[in-house]
Amino acid sequence: MKPLITMVLTALLVACSSAPKYAHERAVEASQLDAFMQDKPPQYRPYFEVYLRQGARNSVLNEMRIGLLAMQNGDLDLAAWLFDRAINKIETIYADNKTAKKARSKFKKEALKDFKGEPYERAMVYFYRGLIYLHHDDYENARASMLGGLLHDSMAEEQTYEQDFASHFYLAGWASQCNNNPSQADDYFSQAEALNASLRRPVNGENLLVLATSGRGPAKFRKGKYNEMMAFDTSSIESAAGLRRPILQLNGDNRHFATAENIHWQATTRGGRTIDVINQGKAVFKENTNQMGSALTDTGAALMNTGLSRNNRNLGNAGAVMALFGLVSKGVSRATKPTADIRYWDNLPAFVYLQAHDKAAIQQAAVQFHFVDAQQQNPWDMTSTFLHQAQQGIESDGSCDVLYIHSEPGYLNLRHINQ
Repeated sequence: MKPLITMVLTALLVACSSAPKYAHERAVEASQLDAFMQDKPPQYRPYFEVYLRQGARNSVLNEMRIGLLAMQNGDLDLAAWLFDRAINKIETIYADNKTAKKARSKFKKEALKDFKGEPYERAMVYFYRGLIYLHHDDYENARASMLGGLLHDSMAEEQTYEQDFASHFYLAGWASQCNNNPSQADDYFSQAEALNASLRRPVNGENLLVLATSGRGPAKFRKGKYNEMMAFDTSSIESAAGLRRPILQLNGDNRHFATAENIHWQATTRGGRTIDVINQGKAVFKENTNQMGSALTDTGAALMNTGLSRNNRNLGNAGAVMALFGLVSKGVSRATKPTADIRYWDNLPAFVYLQAHDKAAIQQAAVQFHFVDAQQQNPWDMTSTFLHQAQQGIESDGSCDVLYIHSEPGYLNLRHINQ
């Protein structure tokens, strides 16, 4: 019976040993970073160093973050390059085809996933990429990008939900109208209005779309016995309600924007249905294997003691085998890491606002642009920023143009959630 007892003790030691931590980052040589930065603005070097250090596991997250920073700073070519890279990697898992479904099945089972984002995060990559297409008057790709975002809004790992990003439908309609396809535009505008009654379709030659964003988007945190559930920080949702909203003033007349999208609402719902947490199924497995292991080891120990007291070798051996299986089960439980993934796109805005205008009216009017609080007090005067955007983005012909302005200067923390 001694060999079996030795096996039991060995298994106990193995089960109690801690697994090595996953190496989230790797060393990056200066020469490698220099080569990577050759065609990129130098002010992004610290962010791209993090991008290279964190590798494939966080590449999509970093592409989202740096891409939006570049877009807010007006570096649209860099933003487009980063968003395209993110989209290409997302499509390997979440495209609507058999190959992607097979990849999704495998992806779901991996203990350590490459970040691909929640549905609302994936939808917003397509949204911003579509805005850049609109800026370049590429209406077909702009419409396709908005529709791609709608697909990802509806697609989680295991289920499909209703598409309810009104802003994506609206901008698909805008792209179609600018592309001289009024029937298609009417269909998309109708779907946007059905989801969000505050949106109104452009009329009477309105060929300038002003899009504004404000605030900080949803933050994730862990909860549950094993930190196995991902939830959203409700305090950030509540504070978002009092955020500043844009007002465009033309010749002293205030033009209020429609609230096209609440990103917090999109994060905390699936097809309009509220979700409290996203549960990791591994927690149930961990609990079950731990309870099974405890039962087996307790029973096995009792049998071994009985065998020793009665000098019954067969009974003792049976107890040792049972205890061994119990320790293996508890070892599997300890090795199961159900900790929820709370990496998130941390520079997303809280709200998206839209307003359509006649370009000529904007160009001929005395313009002021502010972000104001709920009481329309303490305005943030961003008139100079708006006028600069208008000078750069409004063409003198009758084509469609789009202006994008954020309530804060382009800013991003260097480090972010990485586990």
